[in-house]
Amino acid sequence: RTAKDAGAEATASSPSAPASESEDLPIAEYDSLKATEIIPELDALDPSQRAVIEAHERAGRARKTILHRLAQLAGQ
Repeated sequence: RTAKDAGAEATASSPSAPASESEDLPIAEYDSLKATEIIPELDALDPSQRAVIEAHERAGRARKTILHRLAQLAGQ
């Protein structure tokens, strides 16, 4: 077993970043939800939770409807 083999195994067994981050989001199964399912959930989140969602969304799919609703809620 070489160092190259060990690195390949570590890479193969490591979860992808979006999947592991998704587990830490305040909305369960966030990455499998449609924007129309997420938007109503945003109202119940506190500002720090919304910030987590916004950062995740910007780093990933960057859905305009979700980002727009987050901006509206931040302006309240």
